[in-house]
Amino acid sequence: MPSTSSKRVIEQRQLLQIAWPILVSQLAQVGISVTDTVMAGHYSAVDLAGVALGASIWIPIYVSFAGLLISNTTLVAHAVGAGDSRHARGTAQQALYLSLLLCPLPFALLWNADYLLALLGSSGEVGAVADHYLDALAFAVPAMIWYLCLRGVAEGHGFTRPVMVISLAALLLNIPLNQLFIHGELGLPELGGAGCAYATTILLWLQAAVLSLVVHRHQRFAQLRLFRHWSRPSAAGIRALLALGVPISLTSFAETSLFSATTLLLAPLGATVIAANQIAINTSALLFMVPFSISVATTVRVGQHLGAGREHQARFAALQALKLCLVIPLLALAILVFGGPTIASWYTLDTAVSSLAASLLLLAALYQFSDALQACSLGALRGYRDTRIPFYLTLFAYWGVAVPVGYSLTYGHLGLEPRGVSGMWMGLIIGLTLAAVLLLSRLQWISRRHLVA
Repeated sequence: MPSTSSKRVIEQRQLLQIAWPILVSQLAQVGISVTDTVMAGHYSAVDLAGVALGASIWIPIYVSFAGLLISNTTLVAHAVGAGDSRHARGTAQQALYLSLLLCPLPFALLWNADYLLALLGSSGEVGAVADHYLDALAFAVPAMIWYLCLRGVAEGHGFTRPVMVISLAALLLNIPLNQLFIHGELGLPELGGAGCAYATTILLWLQAAVLSLVVHRHQRFAQLRLFRHWSRPSAAGIRALLALGVPISLTSFAETSLFSATTLLLAPLGATVIAANQIAINTSALLFMVPFSISVATTVRVGQHLGAGREHQARFAALQALKLCLVIPLLALAILVFGGPTIASWYTLDTAVSSLAASLLLLAALYQFSDALQACSLGALRGYRDTRIPFYLTLFAYWGVAVPVGYSLTYGHLGLEPRGVSGMWMGLIIGLTLAAVLLLSRLQWISRRHLVA
């Protein structure tokens, strides 16, 4: 019988084997966004602003649906752990049916985004670029949701490398496709920044097609036979996915919108503050991909153990993931503390902006442990199929504490001394720390309940 230390090493190795391809995939996804920004910016400042505005609408939609379909990952992982390929296939097929039902809503929102842009006061040249950008992305919606469903199937099996390879290939293809559509080469019309959306749409359809082929043909999914023996749409199956997935989606949206809200709330402080804040947010988001990947791996491992009836090992897997999330932030902390000024200088030559951004990156360093622990706890709780209460806890921590405290500290409300942009980041530190404490407490309670059930 293996010792506790060897079991710890084995479990952590399993988590990392699942997590590292997810990390590469996420970095590739971020890389696509970066190349879009750079290439649109080289075309014109108006097109850069239009792409940025359009992306601020597209990204929350993508993140929300990715969160919703984590329910597919969780339920498939449970079925795989139980050795029940029939149930795994049925779950995945219901997720695909659900994806078809969901398509009209984001399509309508993107296709009619001109109304939202006008409401936001962006009806000029920038708004026109953003509207064209979002119109093109509307046709990517079916591929996006289908791809997210199949990604959940692969992740639920703990087989994440195909998604990594597909994501890297998409990143490499994005540059020439952007060049073709932005500048109108090979006889194509010159579309400017909106051309990035045409490239993204093509890439998402290609990604969905290739991943479909992998799931259909690869030996790892031989027992699944996803595209054979189709089950009928099941209201109960779709309800199970929604019951688990909607709170995850809302949680993802709450966190994404938390950082978007800081930009809006800081707008009265001027362009320098907004630019510095955006640099700090972008850098934090990039570093967050590491604990996020561990979080997804934790969902898979906990789900597989529970599906196999191994409650003690599920709790053990969650504990090992939490230990990893205490070590990994040390690297992020070192990068932000010692490399902050250098990172800020990569974004801008404006010394006022880079200096302020470097100071914000120091504040960001203070919540690296909290952010990693709350992400990992969320991943473990999703493996336990516990999503509703964690949503309420994070909503309270993010919007009930982080935003009002940050706003009050920024502008000196409630008798507090105004601290400017640093006050907003202090609010983020407090809110994310509270979220970590609440979610860790919830995980402790849920995992113990499963042991005595």
